[in-house]
Parts: sequence; structure tokens; C-alpha cells
Amino acid sequence: MHDIEYNTNRFNTIVTGLVDKYVPSKSVKTSVLPIWWGNECENARARKEILRDRAKKTNLPSDWAKYRAALSYFSNLRDSKCRVYLDLEDRDSISKKFWRQVKMNSSSTRIPPIVNDGLVFKSDLE
Repeated sequence: MHDIEYNTNRFNTIVTGLVDKYVPSKSVKTSVLPIWWGNECENARARKEILRDRAKKTNLPSDWAKYRAALSYFSNLRDSKCRVYLDLEDRDSISKKFWRQVKMNSSSTRIPPIVNDGLVFKSDLE
């Protein structure tokens, strides 16, 4: 007879093979879009990308002009949506919303030093 370790490895190999063969895998997509980003921003972004691809393909001045117009529209829309989101009537919550937005757009985890009257105070961890 075979020992328990051999049988366990054989069982795991068979089960893993069956799972790989018959169980569908699914990718989970997480959203990293800001809270204020909506369908209007997404449609403008997609339109801008389509026009950019067309302009790169044809290299016609008219296509580049359409792309620049779409880029300008998208940038202005994005900036205005963000400004409206941050410019709330409730001034107590703006700080929280502002820093949430800053944190989402920043990859830095460093805490900056405190500066008071020209003196720089660093944390004990540095």
C-alpha cells in the first residue's frame, strides 16, 4: 500500500487538475475612479480616446483639431466636476473630502515634516 503522504499528494493533484479544467476563473476589477467621476466624464474620456486614435491613424489636421477640442472639453469637465465636489456648502466636511481626494491621487506615504517659524521638526521615526 501507499503511505498517507503519497495519497494526499495524489488527491491534491487530481482535485487541482479538475478545478483547473472545469471551474471557470473570474477576474475581479476594482474601480479606482474618484467619487465625483460619473457617466458624463467617462463618455467624454472615451470620446477623447477615440478621436486621439483616429487622429494618430490619419494624421489629418482636422482630426487633430477635433481631438484637441475633445481633450479641452474633457479636461474642463473633469476639473469642474472635481471643483463642484470639493466646493460644498458644509465647510466642516470639506477638509475630509479634500484629503480623501489628495490621498487617492498621491502615491506617497511619507508624512511631511512640520515647519514652524522656519524651524523644521521631524518625527522620531526618521
